[in-house]
Amino acid sequence: MSLKFDSKFKLSFVVFAISFLNINASTSSENIEPASDQVSTQQITVSGTVSDIDGPLPGVNILVKGTSQGTQTDFDGNYSLSAENGAILVFSYLGYKTQEVAVGNNTTINVTLEADVAGLDEVVVVGYGTRTRGELTGAVSTLKSEEIERTSSGNLSKSLAGKIPGLTVNDRGGYPGENNVQVFVRGRATLGNNAPLYVIDGVPSNSQAFSFLAPGDIANMSVLKDAAAAIYGARAANGVILVTTKRGKSGKAKISLSTTQQIQQFTRTPRFMNSFQYTTYQNEVDSRHGNPLQFTDQDIENFRIGNDPIQYPDTNWFDLTMNDWAHQQRHSINVSGGSENIKYFVNGDMLDQGGQYKSGDLSFEQYQLRTNLDIKVNDRIKLGVDLYGLSGKRVQPGVSRGFIYKHLTVTLPTEVGQYPNGLYGVAAEDGANPAIMSSFAGGFNDERNTEFRTRFNLDVDLGFITEGLGLNANTTITRRTGDAKHLTQPWTNYAYNPTIDEYVPQVGFDFNSGNTIAVRDSFWKYNEEYINAQLKYDRTFGDHTLRGFVAVEQTKWRGRNFNAYKRDLPSALLPDLFAGGDEGRTAFGVSNPGRARQNYFGSLSYNYQKKYLIDFTLRYDGSDIFPEGQKYGTFPGVQVGWVITKEPFMEGTSGWLNNLKLRASWAQIGNDRVAPFAYLDQFGLGGGSVQNRNYYIFGESPGLANSFYLNSIGNPNVTWESATTQNIGLSFSLFDSKLNGDFNYYWGDRSDILTSSAADIPSHAGLDLGALPNENIGIVDNWGWEFELNYADEINEDLSYSIGGNIANAQNEIVYMAEAAGVPDWRKQEGHALGSFQSYPTDGIYQTQAEIDADPAAGAGTLPGDIKYVDTDGNGQITGNDVVRRYTSNVPEITYSFNTGLKYKNFDLNLLFQGQANANIAIFFDNSGNRPAYLFEQRWTPENPNGRYPRAYERADTFNAKSSANNAITADTWIHDASFLRLRELQIGYNIPKSATKFADLRVFLRGSNVFTWDKLKGLDLDPEMPGYRNFEQGLYQPLKTWSLGVNINL
Repeated sequence: MSLKFDSKFKLSFVVFAISFLNINASTSSENIEPASDQVSTQQITVSGTVSDIDGPLPGVNILVKGTSQGTQTDFDGNYSLSAENGAILVFSYLGYKTQEVAVGNNTTINVTLEADVAGLDEVVVVGYGTRTRGELTGAVSTLKSEEIERTSSGNLSKSLAGKIPGLTVNDRGGYPGENNVQVFVRGRATLGNNAPLYVIDGVPSNSQAFSFLAPGDIANMSVLKDAAAAIYGARAANGVILVTTKRGKSGKAKISLSTTQQIQQFTRTPRFMNSFQYTTYQNEVDSRHGNPLQFTDQDIENFRIGNDPIQYPDTNWFDLTMNDWAHQQRHSINVSGGSENIKYFVNGDMLDQGGQYKSGDLSFEQYQLRTNLDIKVNDRIKLGVDLYGLSGKRVQPGVSRGFIYKHLTVTLPTEVGQYPNGLYGVAAEDGANPAIMSSFAGGFNDERNTEFRTRFNLDVDLGFITEGLGLNANTTITRRTGDAKHLTQPWTNYAYNPTIDEYVPQVGFDFNSGNTIAVRDSFWKYNEEYINAQLKYDRTFGDHTLRGFVAVEQTKWRGRNFNAYKRDLPSALLPDLFAGGDEGRTAFGVSNPGRARQNYFGSLSYNYQKKYLIDFTLRYDGSDIFPEGQKYGTFPGVQVGWVITKEPFMEGTSGWLNNLKLRASWAQIGNDRVAPFAYLDQFGLGGGSVQNRNYYIFGESPGLANSFYLNSIGNPNVTWESATTQNIGLSFSLFDSKLNGDFNYYWGDRSDILTSSAADIPSHAGLDLGALPNENIGIVDNWGWEFELNYADEINEDLSYSIGGNIANAQNEIVYMAEAAGVPDWRKQEGHALGSFQSYPTDGIYQTQAEIDADPAAGAGTLPGDIKYVDTDGNGQITGNDVVRRYTSNVPEITYSFNTGLKYKNFDLNLLFQGQANANIAIFFDNSGNRPAYLFEQRWTPENPNGRYPRAYERADTFNAKSSANNAITADTWIHDASFLRLRELQIGYNIPKSATKFADLRVFLRGSNVFTWDKLKGLDLDPEMPGYRNFEQGLYQPLKTWSLGVNINL
């Protein structure tokens, strides 16, 4: 505990020291201005008229700066108020630029406000540059820093849910330190990798680096969704998420501190059968099959009463193992400022996330430090130096979480989990007590990772050659390392012996090391070098603006890893390899030969009066994973825009329609995010194996020896996957830009998808189908639309509000992929969505034996209460050909959200609701042992003929079995609607100005996430965002509901 405190204290001290030095520097003698002579002030009455180009403006707010004194203009735009002659008047009105005017000795001040087209003049980060929003021709969505910082999650990706139309974000669980989130831009569109490209400060990165960014580092974020992404080339086919971090501004040092304390719990807590339910259910199973009953009526009653925790226990393994709440905290401090020639931004961030295990032996810590420095060498040369460091540590039990989850679900409630005296019971024959396994009693797994990134940026103004010409060059070096120490050891359980009235230790239980102490050490290392150089041009000639650049870019990276294992350590107190024995030892390492990309690309943009806009892009991308002759691909794109409201024939609409822009785009984008070097034969090195033929026989006494063996045959014609994307969009602003909207319709296709062709090759061909090469044969279409609408208004200087929402539809269809001959049309993947479910269609549940006898497709042994399957092909029996592919996947086709914000004086309230539709989830359980409670509560019985689920059945239920009916196969009975609506974010805040605190601007807030969910899985106690619940073994650490209390201080 002291080590944790010391490391946090040191980080805070370092950043505070930097802040202190900058404060002292800013108050040095050369920055102190002599006080001016005092002059007498007097109160005067100031009046005037406020107007715009069309005439007087009613309702304009006029405030004496630094006070609460103010007024508003009347219906004719007139105002009058008292102020001192040294005061400054602030004129503000929604939809117009705020103006400040010094009173002086003037008694009449007339002001003409300019329309604030901030929505059009807002600077938006796009590929390798910026544009004003009015100049955008592509489908680009943005988030500002305040929207990003309004999150409770330690994972940045999860905080994006519902905030950007067309961005699908699914929280796949809250395990500490895990990047368990699924992000798609406009859904899925290929058989392979569908993840977007992440770009941080211009440098391509990965989802892990993005997800664990400190929210306080981020200035803004952009999502490029159509041809706007094409400028990023080979990795941009799935869209691009751009992040720009904060930078310093001229002025004295500004210090911002943020601290948040948080509690978190699972959104849902799965329930499993209690002892009464389990014993009743098991007796029903035995009775149906004519087996002796395992439990007497008195046994069942004793379990129901539950007053004998030793002889008749009722163990809730989930409650015994998991806490109701866990703690998380986040602290950050940043300092920024500088002079005209040197500007800086420094941010330190600490995240400490506890796990839900009651043992307390699950945690994640992360520390980040970012320094962005801008140096103006002279009027033509600017330098940027960015340094970033990260250190993370996750500690968890030595027993794998999958093993823990399995025994949370299947361990019987009739076994003792923990005796009244606190000792842990055996739980199962192998001693798999989840409460013990989720602690360090079974060992530990200590994982650490570090990252250090250095970026140098050079900007040169070449205006001395020709106006608007410039050069930019930047390089980034990234080093990532990781290591882990995994120790497993036997643990001790206890069994109560009533004869001697003692708890007898049961030793020798362990996870996987053969009743011995074992250790595995592993490490990995990754290095990446990125360099980019651009020659830029940006110039306006009257009504004509021309921009463009040509660039070259190169990325090289390589990695290696190594792990070693030894067992028979004398003590867990010495968890080092040298202490282990030689028996069973292993060592394995891989050195990646390295990868490289080399790209040449450019962009040309032209607009006339910002009314007609056109952008061209062209990429010539090279990737070393393809064979000679295929390493480079050419990928063009074009985007056009027409600002209709700038046309003369639209002048009559200027009173209510502020902006109307039509956009269209088309692009081809390459994708090299596929299995690398598929053009080469792939070999492996392994032990003797007759079936795989990877052995040689040597010597007079024949034996098998390690050898190289062929894994797969190379395809010399392998090439780029190609994505074609098209988009038509309409953007609009109405009523003084209070109402803003955006609509996009898009369609496209992926061709030359690298996939296996083995499925359509018959087995009698005599080929090793597993070794056949992948080919560029797959085709997928995708299409959809997005709509966003936002309204904001200011009632008066104290009260303002906003409301908005978005909805998006993203669909896809497999046009071609290899499938086995003879597969019925209703089972084919072609013509269906990626990841669609296939299942046996059902027609309810058999109610009577007569109904079974009348159905020729009913299998042998079918009983009332069994699932009734549909004979799809009509052959009188249920076979694999009756399976139908008709459901969508666990990725939603429809996502939507709506938000509202309210500000009253110093209070603010923000709500974000987010949901999804047209998604399904498979919830299927066929393990032996205990079962989910809903299988008991909603089962069919003669007394409950309307039960959703079949009668009590055993795990061994197999199709057309002699002893039981088919209730344990994938049927549509087990596929559920995963639609939901969540209160994703709730925040209440109060701002206390510096004038009140006398030392800083202070903000206090209460924030909740995943606060409430409306869905169709409540009776199952499962979260609809999880990818699936096959035996629940990977689905128990569900998404988290969190409540945060925080304070922000700006000095």
